[in-house]
Amino acid sequence: MEKINSIQNDKIKELVKLKSKAKFRNREKKFLVEGKREIEFALQSGFTTEKIFWCDNIINEKDFSKWILNHSKSLKIIKVSKLVYEKITFRKNSEGVLALVKQKETSILNFKTKNKNPIVLVLESIEKPGNIGAILRTSEVSKVDAVILSNTRCDLYNPNLIRSSLGAFFSVQTFVSSNDETLNFLLKNNFKIFTTIIDANKSYLENNYIRPTAFVLGSEDKGLSNFWRKNNFNKIKIPMFGNVNSLNVSVSAAILMYEVLRQKK
Repeated sequence: MEKINSIQNDKIKELVKLKSKAKFRNREKKFLVEGKREIEFALQSGFTTEKIFWCDNIINEKDFSKWILNHSKSLKIIKVSKLVYEKITFRKNSEGVLALVKQKETSILNFKTKNKNPIVLVLESIEKPGNIGAILRTSEVSKVDAVILSNTRCDLYNPNLIRSSLGAFFSVQTFVSSNDETLNFLLKNNFKIFTTIIDANKSYLENNYIRPTAFVLGSEDKGLSNFWRKNNFNKIKIPMFGNVNSLNVSVSAAILMYEVLRQKK
């Protein structure tokens, strides 16, 4: 088994760049996954894992062997020192294992659903990876068919996004597209489009979401762009009764998703 002790090793330099540089991740079509649970989700969800980097100072050989054999007998394992492991990981505690994983295709043309009346979330220009990760978690538990990052300002493979999704990143269909591509897709597939706008006349509770439905949410600071505001979509709002006039976008998404579940069940 190969062992790497130096942070100057070329393989380690590549991992450091993958950890910190979105352009490099997207050029190489690879990303890093930290922690046993997240790696298990990646393997179960059909992501191609190229290598596992294991720190025996954190997880001993017996426990590591037992864990890895439960999931794969063919993965290439590289042992690394604690110094190297701390250099290539994003989290302070990720259980001594890190995987090098290939990105999947994110084109919206790959959308597939088994549901007759699918539900899609469109996130326009959301910048904070933690918010997107939280939305993916809600999407997983509320059975959203897909999340579309439209005109995104956040790298889909940002380590913070993956970590905050708690594994939902690997199971929720997630696509990256422009506003034009997103709108064309929704219209072509007969989605009823609801745009969330703070000054809309109708509450989200006044609509029916039984048919194919798409909710479009914007960033907290700017809301939706004129691209979505100017079109004649179904404008909805979440009523607010205090002095604060804005909800976290992940909270807004959760409210809408559970109203869909309530109506369908």
